[in-house]
Amino acid sequence: MKVFASVSLALIAFVNLSAAQAAEPYPKVYDANYECQSGAAKTSVRMTSDGKGKIRSESKAATYKVVSIMDYPAKTTYAIMDAQKTVMKMPIKDAYVGTIGEVVKTKKAKDLGMKNIAGRNCHGCSYTEKGTTTEMWIDEANQLLVKSNSKTGNIATSMTLISANNNAPAPSLFAIPKDYKVQAIQ
Repeated sequence: MKVFASVSLALIAFVNLSAAQAAEPYPKVYDANYECQSGAAKTSVRMTSDGKGKIRSESKAATYKVVSIMDYPAKTTYAIMDAQKTVMKMPIKDAYVGTIGEVVKTKKAKDLGMKNIAGRNCHGCSYTEKGTTTEMWIDEANQLLVKSNSKTGNIATSMTLISANNNAPAPSLFAIPKDYKVQAIQ
């Protein structure tokens, strides 16, 4: 689960960054797949955005699957646990961070400038928050996280974009299963 915690921090940071970079208030429509590495543990992550403020992330490893849905208009995050048929409902407390320039200002981050990564023109920044140091590179044209490296203590985690498209994901991906028990956490 340590891998999931590190991946979650990077995903939340990415969602906040990409959302603020859009001309609209929310991230553009996308469907992206990532490979995540933390020590010897590997996970795959699929992130999708409906373009209307809902972002779904699905992390899979050999022994677990974690699904979360961030609903920014409702200021709510849902963690879906299929094995228990339970959904944990939590408030979103962090507002959008802003463009990389704003991240540099508000998080006292270092602007890393522009860099071509895997054929994508990316803008990068590096910052430390809540004991985690993160370096991330965002494809400016598509508002997608391309590469992220995070370190918390002696745990290093990386995320690398494998594939992405701008096809609209099925609305059902953002729906809470009707037969699951919803538990609110404040």
